[in-house]
Amino acid sequence: DNALLKPNNLTIVAWAYRTAAPNATNGSGVAGKWAGGNGYFLWIDTDVVIKFPVNGGTHLSSGISSVLNAWQHIAGTFDGTTSRIYTDGVDRANQADTLTHTATPFEIGRYADQDNTNLTGRIAEVALWSVALTANEITALAKGVSPNLIRRNSLVLYWPLWGFASPEPDLSGNVFNGTVTGAVLANHAPVGRYAPSRLSRIFP
Repeated sequence: DNALLKPNNLTIVAWAYRTAAPNATNGSGVAGKWAGGNGYFLWIDTDVVIKFPVNGGTHLSSGISSVLNAWQHIAGTFDGTTSRIYTDGVDRANQADTLTHTATPFEIGRYADQDNTNLTGRIAEVALWSVALTANEITALAKGVSPNLIRRNSLVLYWPLWGFASPEPDLSGNVFNGTVTGAVLANHAPVGRYAPSRLSRIFP
């Protein structure tokens, strides 16, 4: 429950590569902190729409279907009053919101409130900032710019998930190194110089 993981403003981003349909009950978790209606999370829901939940359980839907067997960039921002959801660098929707926090761990690949909502597929380039990035910055990330090159001083956590070290290193400089459970290596998301050849974690 480190304060660095409980910012007042935030941006959370990830690349997701879905290889099976979302869980039939609660969707598939991608990344975030969530418990009892508090926190922040990116997921792919049962209606195959990407959502960014804040404000005690209110879900902001992008209105854009996720795709099978292809990388998709997803992002959510909160600037203190408004949350926004992006897919592939495009601002899809926004709503007035408040942000609440939880002391649960920051997790990827599963929905923290439900053990049976793991994402079947790949996740890479998970990052969290303590500011709301602009639309142009989100677009840059979706085009393959590394999170380390975007507002480095506000970067709270950055897990590329190349899969070459254990624990999984946090490259933000805050040393929130991650523990990997039940994942294997797979082709990485199209980011920076690692796009064609590096590896990321694949989640069963």
